[in-house]
Amino acid sequence: MAKAGTAPFRFSFWLGMLSIPLLAENGDFQLGVPPEAPTPEEVLALKQAGPRLLSRTGPFVVDTSIREQVRLFHQSVYVTADTVDHAWTGNVAGCQAGAIAPAFQDAVARRINYFRALAGIPAGVTLNPNFSAKAQEAALMMSANNSLSHFPPVSWSCYTADGAEAARSSNLAIGRLGPSAVDGYMEDFGAGNAAVGHRRWLLYPQTETMGTGDVPATGSWRAANAVWVFDGNFGGPRPATRNDYVSWPPPGYVPYQVVYPRWSFSYPGADFSASTVSLAADGQPVPVVTESISGNIGDSSLVWYPSELNPNSPYFWPRPASDIVYEVNVRHVQVGGATRDFSYSVTVFDPSTAGPDTVLPEIVGPSQAAVGQSNSYGIAAVPGATAHQYRASRRLLFTTVEGAEDGDGRFEVDVSSGYEVVVTDVKASGLRAYHLAHPTLTPQYLTYSTSSMRNGDLPIR
Repeated sequence: MAKAGTAPFRFSFWLGMLSIPLLAENGDFQLGVPPEAPTPEEVLALKQAGPRLLSRTGPFVVDTSIREQVRLFHQSVYVTADTVDHAWTGNVAGCQAGAIAPAFQDAVARRINYFRALAGIPAGVTLNPNFSAKAQEAALMMSANNSLSHFPPVSWSCYTADGAEAARSSNLAIGRLGPSAVDGYMEDFGAGNAAVGHRRWLLYPQTETMGTGDVPATGSWRAANAVWVFDGNFGGPRPATRNDYVSWPPPGYVPYQVVYPRWSFSYPGADFSASTVSLAADGQPVPVVTESISGNIGDSSLVWYPSELNPNSPYFWPRPASDIVYEVNVRHVQVGGATRDFSYSVTVFDPSTAGPDTVLPEIVGPSQAAVGQSNSYGIAAVPGATAHQYRASRRLLFTTVEGAEDGDGRFEVDVSSGYEVVVTDVKASGLRAYHLAHPTLTPQYLTYSTSSMRNGDLPIR
């Protein structure tokens, strides 16, 4: 026998000890080498590439010196990009590139602009539909051939000239798609990515338009992504940036989820051949290994990693129990004929943990409302909030009883076939009882319905 209360409820049975193996995404994910810079002729063609889409995915500006601002930015921009369905319409077997839901494309742009905003560069990149359509062809080719190439041969399955053009101009990944692939480009693991070229293209300050193509995993074909990273602004005037350099992780507060083994420091036209770098965590020196320097990829850059880490495999930075401050010193950088040194600090933190500057919406007012007169309540302003909502409700007596005497009654039944939900052989009282079982290992639900309410019943919503 079940008695309804004053709120929606659902009976569900599930076997908590059941273990379901999951695919190891990192073990199946691979990056190729980054694309090289476009030629002057290619840049000229990109300037004539077509219309730009107005996007709802930026521009973003975040002050990384304020912990709470970064925390809220991560929760509202980074996290929300992972909840969108790709809704792909294509077919690898039929060499149909199909299309990706616009909301999923927006999620990719949102993830890119998230990283650019934290890095302190213009974070209003929009997606050019022409770039995205060709990148979709490139992603299909990578998935169909289970391989990555910026110069795919015409002998490849599902080869198209548009796909080959996009492959030349894109970051490429196989084993991931969408925002998750963008994360992979920023991490830039692998023996061939010592220069973090994928990251440098995503964080190239002049870029204003990109494109994305995505193919999910189907059958034996792996997921694939292509992010078109070149536009007609390559080599053009440098826009205003937070600092005169671009680093990852950047100075200030940085969520631990987006910190990777390879750290980078970029400065346009700089000579890092005689440069050194040191790293310390909460005042304790951290030995580092400096990667070889590579040019013709975005801005000139110096790359290093903590010597105890392996940058050639995907890595999840450990969740810190408390905020950790890393001091970075980059010395002997040749800029315009002068030698310069740079110092900055990075505070790695857990964005799920409130900080000293976090303001929670605390309700202020009488704990017991007075009957028959006005009662005033309020909350302190919450930083970062643009609006507030509240819900008012009142308690009513609700004594409806569902005991299976009328069959399913007001319950919606969603169970496996092969057994009866209402039985007469086992019961606590009356003639019938509800019965849930597991003929197959799938959830079994009885959900109280809001339909067929009798007069006087309180609707459950």
